[in-house]
Amino acid sequence: ADPADPAVLGELRDLAATLADFRARAGFGRAIAAPQIGVARRMLVVNLGDGPEAVLNPEITWRSAETQWVWDDCLSVPDTLVRVERAASITVAFTDHRGRPRLWEHLPPDRAAKGRSGTRRRAPPCPSVRPASRPAGSSPSR
Repeated sequence: ADPADPAVLGELRDLAATLADFRARAGFGRAIAAPQIGVARRMLVVNLGDGPEAVLNPEITWRSAETQWVWDDCLSVPDTLVRVERAASITVAFTDHRGRPRLWEHLPPDRAAKGRSGTRRRAPPCPSVRPASRPAGSSPSR
């Protein structure tokens, strides 16, 4: 995804609006990936409480050998929890909406790093873009 492309910026706005609408109705939701709204691009929008943040062309560049099992959900199937095995920590390289290279380093999956700089955050939970997890089963619907 090229942040200089006006179509990409429009799609990012759509992602942010879709996530905001879902969060307002459901009371949860941290991220949404472009393929979830029918856009075949490697980009997503994450909101961990500080407002939406664009993640373009994400690449997991490192993952810990240690893993953990967690229950997770996805905006595409909001009434279903899936048990997944995740790396205990990952590093993600990506481009922001202004075209700046960014790096979230050694992210734990259970919390966001402190600070408002936006350079270190929690990894998006939905396995839509190069997942750091693998499904192992599902729970009853919520």
